[in-house]
Order: sequence, then C-alpha cells, then structure tokens
Amino acid sequence: MEGEETAYRLVRYILLCEQKKKVIKKEDLTSKIEGRGNNKKYMDAAGKILEDVFRFRLVEIADGSKEGKKRYVLQNILERTLRNRTLQHITDETHWTALTVVCLIVLGGGKVEEEKLVRLVKKTVGADSAGETIKWLRKAKYIEAVVRTERDFGERETHYVLGGRSLVEFTEENILDYVKEICLDEKDEDCVLKIENSVLVGASLSGIRKKKESKT
Repeated sequence: MEGEETAYRLVRYILLCEQKKKVIKKEDLTSKIEGRGNNKKYMDAAGKILEDVFRFRLVEIADGSKEGKKRYVLQNILERTLRNRTLQHITDETHWTALTVVCLIVLGGGKVEEEKLVRLVKKTVGADSAGETIKWLRKAKYIEAVVRTERDFGERETHYVLGGRSLVEFTEENILDYVKEICLDEKDEDCVLKIENSVLVGASLSGIRKKKESKT
C-alpha cells in the first residue's frame, strides 16, 4: 500500500539520520511526503512503526534559533531498567565522548567554561581532533554554546550547556554509572554517596531540564 510505503520511507530516513546523529528537520520530513496529502497521517504512521518495531520515539527539541524551527531526535523507549542496567549499548567513540562531556556539564551544575571543555575533549580524542569533535557535538545538539559579553570591558565569555539531544538521550543513571565505572571504587561508600548526591540531586539532568523549560 502506498501509505504504508510512505511511512516506511520516513522511518528509513529517520533511522539513517539517527545513525549519523543528524538532527532531523521537520521540513525534510515533509519533503519526503510532499504531494501525498495528509502529512500528519504519514507522520503518525511512521511514529507508530518507530515505537512498535524499533522502540524509538520521535521527540522535538529546542532549535536554538530565532525562527524556532522544529527539530527532532530519537529517544530510546525501552524499559528504564533495561536502558540503565549497563553502558554496553554505547559502542562508538563519539557517543562515549558525548557522554563524557555531558558528565562534565552535569557535574558542573549545568554549564562548563569553554577552556575546560576544550581541555577535556583534547584528552579524550586528541588535540588534532578536538576542534572537529566539539563542532560535531554542537551540530548534533549534544551541547550548546552560550556567549556573554561583559558590559564594562567588552570581554566575551563562552560556556557550554546541554543541548536538546543530551536531555533526550541520556538519563541520570547513565551519568552515575559512567562516573562510577571510570572514576571511583564502588567499595568506597562515602565517595559513591557523594557522587550520587552530586549527580542525582545537586545537578541532575531533570533539574537542568526544568531550568531549560522555564526559560522557554
């Protein structure tokens, strides 16, 4: 059936974008079904296939532009316990780098200075690849740059906050598991408790999400 073929065409395009960590534009989705009538009908059908077959949900994220164009990423909707049991589903280097940067921002209370971010990325991927990696993280909406100019002296200060993809893709438990695995001995209960308080209470992803939502 033509309608089903159109829905699967959308699904293939969306999954390809996700594989490349490319932010999905609404105008690109509608171009795939242009001239076929009810766009919402095909979008809903594609969304159902994504959820029922692939266990993904198409989620709108903040565009960050003045135009406010709609942008989407995929969210894993497997049961929370399955998603957070281990970090084994993270297999590629770029995803590990993204998680490392997310940890830095979360543990920093929701933002990190540009100099500190650059230093971390250089240690993670090497000095030669750091610039391109940060550019990719921004393009994929893992992070966003916030630039402020000091009034009196005109100096520019740049720091980074979490982008829309990070708020959809990672959970508090991902952060905690990663920090435990990389940074500490789980037998040290005091240290574990300190990290848990920092990640899950003091600077949790949910807290950062609420701050972002209150500004929109």
